[in-house]
Amino acid sequence: MGYLWEKFAREYSEFFIKRHNMVMKSHELQEKFDEILRGDKWWEFESLSKLPIFNDRFWRNSGEIRADFGQLNCSFDVKQALKSRPFCMCSFSLTKASYWENLPRLLSDVVEHGLESYGRTLEDEKESIIPMAEKFAKESKDKDVSIAAVGLTEKLENGGGATSLSINEFKLLQRIIEDSISAVLDESLMQNDVWEDEISGDAVKIIA
Repeated sequence: MGYLWEKFAREYSEFFIKRHNMVMKSHELQEKFDEILRGDKWWEFESLSKLPIFNDRFWRNSGEIRADFGQLNCSFDVKQALKSRPFCMCSFSLTKASYWENLPRLLSDVVEHGLESYGRTLEDEKESIIPMAEKFAKESKDKDVSIAAVGLTEKLENGGGATSLSINEFKLLQRIIEDSISAVLDESLMQNDVWEDEISGDAVKIIA
């Protein structure tokens, strides 16, 4: 019985260390992850995710995946740890090995689905955004802003507003959205003031 246990423990240790190192010390996984974060799609996704009109679920999901990926850097002596416990001191586990290996694909999927969702949102809102962009194109004295306004308008009209935005087009979109939100808030405050004035007037009438 002692021999069988020692044989099992040795084989388990060898298997665990092999799977552990394939994930927790994988240069390939790191390269795949870095490639995503250096890509144009990630820049578009990260930039658009900051705007309040878009569903923040995708950005939160990407944050969870990146947090998990940040754990893939084990500095413990795995072989020594396995002498007293059936696992390493790090977050790796055999049951989650496939999950760790799929993190780059999961992040890529979140980015793709996020951009698709953002595109649908822009499609829904383009009737409000395009007139404001056209106004910037006509009235702005800044040539870069005018060019960005024309480019943003064309992309929205062609149904490609969430992809391939230039930095200036994104900045203009951000400004348009912020101005729209500010206008809505101002209108809401004005309506609230009118409502309060009406209430005060009614109160005076009642007192009188």
